[in-house]
Amino acid sequence: MLRPLLALQFLLLAALPAQRHLLDTLPQEAEARELCGFAGRMEPYDLPGKGPIRGLTTIGSGARRVVWLLRGDELLRMAWPSLRLEYRVEVQPGWRGLCDDGRLLYTLGDGEVVVLDPVAGRPVQTRPLAAAPPRPSALGWHTGALFVASGRDVRRSDAPPTEADGQADAGVGSKFAAVLRPTRDPVQWLSGDGLQLWAASRAELRPIDADAAAIWAGGRWPVRFDGGAAVWIDGQLLLAAEYRDARQQPHVLCGLWAAAALPAAHGITVRVSRDASGQHWQVGETNCRSLRQLRAPLARCASDLRARVLAADGGQRLPPVVLEAGPRATVRELAETWDLVESVGFSEISSPAQEAWARDRIAWARKGLQPVVK
Repeated sequence: MLRPLLALQFLLLAALPAQRHLLDTLPQEAEARELCGFAGRMEPYDLPGKGPIRGLTTIGSGARRVVWLLRGDELLRMAWPSLRLEYRVEVQPGWRGLCDDGRLLYTLGDGEVVVLDPVAGRPVQTRPLAAAPPRPSALGWHTGALFVASGRDVRRSDAPPTEADGQADAGVGSKFAAVLRPTRDPVQWLSGDGLQLWAASRAELRPIDADAAAIWAGGRWPVRFDGGAAVWIDGQLLLAAEYRDARQQPHVLCGLWAAAALPAAHGITVRVSRDASGQHWQVGETNCRSLRQLRAPLARCASDLRARVLAADGGQRLPPVVLEAGPRATVRELAETWDLVESVGFSEISSPAQEAWARDRIAWARKGLQPVVK
């Protein structure tokens, strides 16, 4: 059931002024774009049941929406949005993962997909995972097909579980598409938000299709999750995760996270990247190959009166500068770019994604949680 846990400030991008020193708290040689804090808010929930969290999904809509939780050796049905427990069903040990196609529920058994009644939660059919990847750990439904995760690999089935019963004997996914590897660590759960499929590991959340447009491209968790599950509900992520604090005591965190885009840049964007030819910066249409070259276009922007923006007192001020981390740019290079921009005369500088991640780490450290550090 829902209760106000005011002490919990999870995955929150605080409305704080930009602070250069936050970059100094991050691993300096880490790829900066991998260190992205999460913009949004978290509404804490309590979950019923005991034991490891193995799967989470939702089915129905409006007042008829229910949430199914696979935890320990039970499958629990809850009303939404109260998460009030309606009833529970004992399940076979070893079931893992949970998803739905809008009509039926699915979970992974021993070498098979177990089809469940969406109302009672009881098995109605089992379908062998023919030619499945070894030791599948998670499954998700997206774009009319079943996706199965094994280790870091995610594969798309070519035989949707909703085919006619007469064809079900062929097995779910007698063939699988090319292997996708969205995360660096083994995938813990999969969930689709209606636009794309997301994969989560102990350290990060990433979209399966890295090129798909999204308001949030994924990022790192502020702590390492030992396990858990999640489901997207109306654009928000209901997350249930298990973790250990700095004293190695186990905890369960559950909340509804409302994702939000990072603040849009209303000024100058400086993109820092690195490719086979070396480091480079981009300011508008200008490309630079060194910090020394970067100074010139920034100085022109600083002296251009037409680029000034309205200040709080009604006067004119220099536009804000937002730093954006591109491929292979390190935190150190991002910080050096910040220092150069400041030396030119700009005072309103930010690196929103990395600052947010640093704030997440600091907030969790104050609560005795373990930060994610590669």
